Order: sequence, then structure tokens, then C-alpha cells
Amino acid sequence: MNDQNELAAALAASAAAQLAQAQAMMAVAQALAESAEATNRLMDYVCQSEDVEADPQAGTYMSGKPR
Repeated sequence: MNDQNELAAALAASAAAQLAQAQAMMAVAQALAESAEATNRLMDYVCQSEDVEADPQAGTYMSGKPR
């Protein structure tokens, strides 16, 4: 019976660790998405300050810079 209790405790700890890992991965994904948005805003600002026209279909500026 003790072996079953140890196995149940180990499985519970494993599940908790997997949940924590999934939550951490979601936080990283959110941070990456926010970073990408900030980068896009920065590129918009830089390209607009250089009077570069945008090509909305290609998702780039006419200078070739990505949007």
C-alpha cells in the first residue's frame, strides 16, 4: 500500500510540475507577442519618420523593411 501512496504522490508532483511548466510557457509566449507588437510599432515609427511608403499587401515598406 505504501508503494501506491508513493506512486500517487509522485504522479501528483509530476502533474503539478507540468502545470507550472505550461503556465511558464504561456507567460513566455505572451511576452514574445508583446515584444513583437512593440517591434512592429517601432518599425512603423522609424519608417514613417523616414517618409517611406507602406505596401500593405506585402506587409513591408517600399524600402523593403518588414512591417
